Amino acid sequence: MRMLCDIKSLWKSFVVNLAVTAIWYAAEYEQFGTLQWDRWGDNIIGVIYMVIFWWVFHKIDKRGAAT
Repeated sequence: MRMLCDIKSLWKSFVVNLAVTAIWYAAEYEQFGTLQWDRWGDNIIGVIYMVIFWWVFHKIDKRGAAT
């Protein structure tokens, strides 16, 4: 059951991270008129968001499984 909880948490964090990335790039395009694909900072922030979302969803799923 624990592995299933981790996979669900990973899947949820992936979907939310994609949504945040879409909003991030839409705002960038609106502001600058072009997308800058070669910036390492965006990649690092994306990974940090993914890990944070995964941790949060894991905690939520773990709490839900305990009750």
